[in-house]
Amino acid sequence: MTRKKHILFFIFRLYGGGAERMVSNLSLELCNEFDITIVTYDQPGKTYNFGGEHITIDLPYADNPHGNSALQRARRLLVLSRELRRIKKEKNADVVVSFAEQANIINLITGGPGQKMISVRTLLSKELEHSPKVKKLLPVIRRLYNRARTIVVPARMIGIDMEQALQLDNSNIQVLYNFVEPGRIDPLAAEPLADTMTARLFAEHPVLLNVGRISKEKGQWLLLQLMARLREEGSSAKLAIIGTAHSEGNLIDYLLQLARDLNLAVFDGTRGALPDGLQYDVYFLGFQKNPYQFMHRSRAVLLPSVFEGFPNTLLEAMQCGVPVMAADCLSGIKEILAPDAPLGQFTTVLQYGRYGLLAPAVTDTTTYAVPQLTIEEWVKGVQELLCNETLHARYIQLAPECVARFDKQEILQQWKKLFRQQA
Repeated sequence: MTRKKHILFFIFRLYGGGAERMVSNLSLELCNEFDITIVTYDQPGKTYNFGGEHITIDLPYADNPHGNSALQRARRLLVLSRELRRIKKEKNADVVVSFAEQANIINLITGGPGQKMISVRTLLSKELEHSPKVKKLLPVIRRLYNRARTIVVPARMIGIDMEQALQLDNSNIQVLYNFVEPGRIDPLAAEPLADTMTARLFAEHPVLLNVGRISKEKGQWLLLQLMARLREEGSSAKLAIIGTAHSEGNLIDYLLQLARDLNLAVFDGTRGALPDGLQYDVYFLGFQKNPYQFMHRSRAVLLPSVFEGFPNTLLEAMQCGVPVMAADCLSGIKEILAPDAPLGQFTTVLQYGRYGLLAPAVTDTTTYAVPQLTIEEWVKGVQELLCNETLHARYIQLAPECVARFDKQEILQQWKKLFRQQA
């Protein structure tokens, strides 16, 4: 009997973000054809569904890893590298594919069997700009990544950005887009909202929805300034933000105060509270296990990001039958919404992409300033989605065409081909 190829996925954890979701999806879809092992090194706990075997590496000094000394961090790295090498040998892995920078570096410096593939899911130039720790590692990252056999990226723009930031040879960069799963999304979108007040909110008002963790790269402060303008113009629209409020920089505290400073009534549900009325302008609804039931009931989904990788949120919103508007930032957004537009050129005015609206991006993550022209263009675009029924209907009609470009079976075949070539 022919031995199955063994694929080992290596990632920090198996819940929370797009990279984690991709590992979950790939393991579930490929476990019948390949032997799959997923190795994580976060504290064991909640995970997405997965196929194959899941192994968690226990690391020392796990209570407060961000507060560890240099010696403690070195000890953790040594243990992690040793354990990963042991698992590679134990499983006799044919391919070891890692996701995100920390896991990628550890994969590339760790011995053991298996061809080493890495997957970069976001803009390295922005990671270097916003993360001092990553910036210090630039020489190491450049040297290691140039030695990687294959680098998988989910958008052409990410590959271009990597070539420039790391002076990479583009011959080992391969674009494999994320895929959408209508069969998974559609039943979840149809589920009713359990909370009566939340259900009333989405039924009685046009809701502008943002889905994404509350962090600097997501640019949510632009949406609050947008809502202040809509209020001045007498709009009945509400803003709902779904996502975990990370502790970094106390951004949630800043956003809550900014909303109040703009005379917006704001509901803070980031700690699990449920809305107690419809009197608020802005609803922070915290983490939601099923965001699709909210998308399906929204008037539009807005993505004001400073930078992105390949935002599945846009495709998922379209699958839920909702128009989208996004910042034309350094990302894969234009490849989704305006695939014929040139990459690397960013708009300063509202653009009507084939599959959604593109607007100027914010760039200031220090003072959170938003140029007046940027606000004006966002107001113009949102008013179009609120009031222009012809445009609204056209984007809904074109959504299946856009989603079909990221067909699950076609993209899975590309991954399978890549794994067979590597092994």
